[in-house]
Amino acid sequence: MKGFIFRYQKILKKREDEEEDVKTRLGKANYELQQLLAQKAALLTSQSEFLERVEAQLSAGVKTSQLQMFAHSKQHIKDKLDGLESKIAEKRLQVMQIKQELTEAVKQRKIMEKLKEKEHEAYIEAFNAAENKVIEEIVNYKSSQKSGDS
Repeated sequence: MKGFIFRYQKILKKREDEEEDVKTRLGKANYELQQLLAQKAALLTSQSEFLERVEAQLSAGVKTSQLQMFAHSKQHIKDKLDGLESKIAEKRLQVMQIKQELTEAVKQRKIMEKLKEKEHEAYIEAFNAAENKVIEEIVNYKSSQKSGDS
């Protein structure tokens, strides 16, 4: 009896490859999310430093033109933060969607692996049954030879 060959091996391989692709996409999305969060942290740090400088200059006295410049700079930082927040929200949504895809891909792979396991068990049972049949035939042949000799 030849060795076990899973008849859906190509489908199982495809499912494993799909799972790896989704894992790769998830890793990339998580990396991009971390980059966005790092950018936000850096922007918040620069915003707090900017506000400290503004406070120091305000206490020293400033011209109206500088107040307008401070207001524009503060609005620019706020706009950048809002933009980053929206990108972060989109990226988090994307990460959640990819996680759902990964869950589905894992489920599909496990279905195929379970099918392979069941087919392998059936193969082992058939192999053992055939082996037992051969042994039984040998025993019957030998016993019939002995009774024929007597």
